[in-house]
Amino acid sequence: MELRIDNGRDSLSNVLSARLLVDGQDVLPDSLRGVDPDCVLPPLSAALLPSSVGRTAMVGTCCVPGCASFSIQVRRVGSTVLWEPDPRALDETLGSVLDFALLPYLEAVDAAATDPQLQERGRRLARAVELRLRAQHDKHGQSERELVVPMAWQTKDEVSLLYRDRHQVLHVADLPEDDTDALLAIFQAVYDRQTLPPPTDSH
Repeated sequence: MELRIDNGRDSLSNVLSARLLVDGQDVLPDSLRGVDPDCVLPPLSAALLPSSVGRTAMVGTCCVPGCASFSIQVRRVGSTVLWEPDPRALDETLGSVLDFALLPYLEAVDAAATDPQLQERGRRLARAVELRLRAQHDKHGQSERELVVPMAWQTKDEVSLLYRDRHQVLHVADLPEDDTDALLAIFQAVYDRQTLPPPTDSH
């Protein structure tokens, strides 16, 4: 079987989503959209990378994980990658096993992860800071759920700080030019205060 991953903007919610096409056919039901590419693709996620023990990958959701979702189990057996029904699925999962040759499968994941759409400045800056924050918190044994998580929010011109189910939009034009250390200081200051700064003015 052949895998192709299409990253594109969901027409209803205007967010980037990854659609998984197997032999040209969309894996997801019509009622679900693909999750944000950063949730399934490197460097922020290894969800679609196969392992011998298998891992769960949530690849579809109606809006946010939990309201309705579609997950698969990704597992490697020798030079074959298997997508199997997920025994821990919250909602929907595959009805049968799909198999892929290992190398073409990895090339498809790699091609999707290097899609130019994922390199929009807002997403790129947010991703760089999130990787740095994860490394800091892993070093100190802190839970990722306690992080201020930066991510692109709706458009390439904005980044959102997510903290305990609240978000604060920062306009990319207000942020330092490709300076991860300066961005990290902004995000870390929010975390240290455990509160969000006043909203920035819209442009």
